[in-house]
Amino acid sequence: MLLDLKSDVFSGRIVVLARHAAPGVDTSVPTSRWGLSPEGVASCFEFAASLRRYLPAVVTSSTEPKAVETATAIAEYLRLDVSTRDGLREHSRSGEFLSSAHFHDSIKEFFGGPNEVVYGQESCEELGLRIENEVQAALSSDSVSNAILVTHGTAMTSFIMRHWQVDPFELWKSLGLPAYLAFTVPTFDIVGTSGIDTTLFKKTHSGA
Repeated sequence: MLLDLKSDVFSGRIVVLARHAAPGVDTSVPTSRWGLSPEGVASCFEFAASLRRYLPAVVTSSTEPKAVETATAIAEYLRLDVSTRDGLREHSRSGEFLSSAHFHDSIKEFFGGPNEVVYGQESCEELGLRIENEVQAALSSDSVSNAILVTHGTAMTSFIMRHWQVDPFELWKSLGLPAYLAFTVPTFDIVGTSGIDTTLFKKTHSGA
């Protein structure tokens, strides 16, 4: 059974929740099959160097290629093993490629009705809980202190909504490729970021 992230058992641990680097766009295949662009690959090494300060013990990735490639580059730089977990995958939705305007409208609707399945096959609340379960799982091993989890923009934002007061659509738009949010558990104090607009974090939820 997974422990709640607010449990004192996790006291002092740091989680780095990261978004993958820039993908190579190929409209002939679903976005879930995209790998990294050459620019995305090149950006991973400086990104990995910025994560050393958090003293991670593990790197875990979504099973999607762009996330796996990002996590692998991070793990190689930090001399850590990398593993994958399907629960870190992006929001379950059609693989059909949408225009930028249509996609943004769909995502805005998705965040606007967090408890309803308004776009794709799962709600924002369901997605956020799925990512939370993966964070819990990553920290549940006795051998793990701090962890890096590589996921995706919509998934990352849906998790953040559970613990901080933010405008999710604006936050989602602000995320870089790559980006990360480092926070402590169980207190959810933000200890570092990159590629994310922290002015959008209005305040931490009471008790978070």
